[in-house]
Amino acid sequence: MKARPVNGERSLSESAYLSLRQAIHNGRFRPGDRMREAEIALWLGISRTPVRDALQRLEGDGLVTAAPRRGLVVTQIEPGQVSELYAVREVLEGLAGRLAAQHASSAEIDAMRDLLQRQAKMGRDDAALARLNRQFRDLVHRATHNRFLVSALETFEAAVAVLPSPAFATSGHGAASLKDHTDLLRAIERRDSDRAADLSAGHMRAMARLQLLQLSEDAEPPRRARRRA
Repeated sequence: MKARPVNGERSLSESAYLSLRQAIHNGRFRPGDRMREAEIALWLGISRTPVRDALQRLEGDGLVTAAPRRGLVVTQIEPGQVSELYAVREVLEGLAGRLAAQHASSAEIDAMRDLLQRQAKMGRDDAALARLNRQFRDLVHRATHNRFLVSALETFEAAVAVLPSPAFATSGHGAASLKDHTDLLRAIERRDSDRAADLSAGHMRAMARLQLLQLSEDAEPPRRARRRA
């Protein structure tokens, strides 16, 4: 199935960029996969020129990397880099929680509440739950009313997109994430900025542990089947 442009007003390059970014985030393209222009152009149903432009933007975002003798590949992040990434993200998300508690409008708080209600009614659809999870974080970020912080957080979201497996899919994390966000919303509603900052930072620490656990599990070689006596 060919990907459609996001809307008629965007250029083919912009549409290709958004489609590829989403495909990386959803795991269609995995870390280390080669990003071949011709194959991507065929998949998207467009020429190679806008694909080339989109890949250049993704390289600038850090989502793809030039590899010797392989061309562009989806970026691979090592466990040590994950720790570094989340150490900074924890600080930024803590600040986002604090500022959201101070500046969120009534309409923004209502939107957060509606989103959490939808998430609570969702079944075992990990992809849908992960999408709602990201949307809630985006609402919190926008509620900071600080464009520089939002821009910095978007950079980290791009880096997280290339991790081997979304931590959200870890068994039981959906319920834990919903509780964390419900607690965060209550702190924002009460304008308790210290509590909101602590909750946001703590959520990122939990995410870091899950991501590192997933990386360690992915790195383990498959066990050989025992020979029958």
